[in-house]
Amino acid sequence: MVLSEHFIDNPLNEGEDSSSEDEVGGVFSADSDDSDNDSFPSDDSDMSDDSDSDDSGDSDEDDSMDDDDDEDGEEEEAESSEEAGPSAKRLKKDEGAGEDEEEEDPVVQAILRNKDKKRERPPDVTVEELITDISFHPAADIIATGNNAGDIILYKYGTESVDVVKTYEIHTKACRAVEFNADGDTIFSASKDKSISLTDSESGKLKQLYEKAHEDEIYCLSVLRENIIATGDQSGVLKVWDIRTKSELFSIKELDDYISSIKGKEDSNIIAYTSGEGVVTAVNFNTKKLDCQTNAIEAELTCSGLFRNETKYVVGSSLGVLYIYDWGNFEEHTDILNPSCEKKKTGPSISCLLPISENVVLTGLDNGVIRATHMFPSQHLGIVGQHELAVDSLDISYDGQYVASSSADLKLRFWPIAYFQDIEISHKDKATKAKKNFNLPSSKAVNPSNFFSGLMSETKFLAQSCMKIHQQTKSISQST
Repeated sequence: MVLSEHFIDNPLNEGEDSSSEDEVGGVFSADSDDSDNDSFPSDDSDMSDDSDSDDSGDSDEDDSMDDDDDEDGEEEEAESSEEAGPSAKRLKKDEGAGEDEEEEDPVVQAILRNKDKKRERPPDVTVEELITDISFHPAADIIATGNNAGDIILYKYGTESVDVVKTYEIHTKACRAVEFNADGDTIFSASKDKSISLTDSESGKLKQLYEKAHEDEIYCLSVLRENIIATGDQSGVLKVWDIRTKSELFSIKELDDYISSIKGKEDSNIIAYTSGEGVVTAVNFNTKKLDCQTNAIEAELTCSGLFRNETKYVVGSSLGVLYIYDWGNFEEHTDILNPSCEKKKTGPSISCLLPISENVVLTGLDNGVIRATHMFPSQHLGIVGQHELAVDSLDISYDGQYVASSSADLKLRFWPIAYFQDIEISHKDKATKAKKNFNLPSSKAVNPSNFFSGLMSETKFLAQSCMKIHQQTKSISQST
């Protein structure tokens, strides 16, 4: 695994608090250790000053003392030096040793190295309204967000800042889905107010508005082809639209619970969608009829994605489990994978998932953690990032440099993911708890093993030195 070769970002260099999830791993506290380092030299400096003053007093009196008194004074000085310990001896050699000690402290050096490290991600954005969905522009450093107030806000992002460039007040209620078209000139959005809108991304003008698109609140939207979109509502109704017309192509109801996600392929007539009923439903685009439906799982199916050249259909669930199907054959899943834990059957609910390569999926969990999992072969890669509350949405930038996430903590965050290009997985590799909880280079949390790696050589040297001193002392005592 090449993961251990990458440097892990320290939250200290961002000036931000990272999530304190149990599974994220410990984060080194610089405040407590800095205070310890400051107080330690000052105590030794006082000790050194007292010792120097005593020595000067003894030297004045030595002029009137006989040779025996001189010998006694030297013995007392040696004994006091031994009682003071090796740290006092070291400080006597150099009166400024306290400052040198602090400057050369490996812990302090590690903190300073991380503090000076160049920012590799756009800064976090704190919002006033809950972000319900996000979508990256297909060719520019722009990201669109839909929020709980029904607005669409466009941000221009860079490593130094993230700035609002456009705000479009489109819907009267929460905007539940937002997505750019392939050219980036149109933003599709669907809302709790039952409407679907097509908005010009530059001017904000409405290109098309389906005001009463559904009888119930719309939950999700998916762009299937250049002019074809599909929407699902909270009562289980799927509708397919040709945006060149003002009415739906067809509508079908095979469920009673909400439709959570919709997927389709350019070369396939099948549209597959997940629901709160725990079933995957597939309909035929040509016949406009039900193709098949899976047996119900005792969990809500919350999200889905396509992998392996769109031959594998992966579904996330409220149990924290991923169900894998062969596309076009949805009767029974072919595999089950738990991105959070191996021994337990369930884990934190998967709120959203995002394919970032043919084999790697990111899952956003309701505990605020974003995990990376290699699908084929299955392997836990570690933690990409974290929020304080549940992760609501994920998307990947057009150039593959960043993944953005939004959360119930009112944060929009960016995570650099270019390092995934270097990840290689062998069938012989086995997932361990350490690997599963490993904070990947994008994560704001710190792997303690990485942070203290610079101290290992010194610790080993000190241990060896102590062992040598112990052996020498033992041999001297035996000879006497």
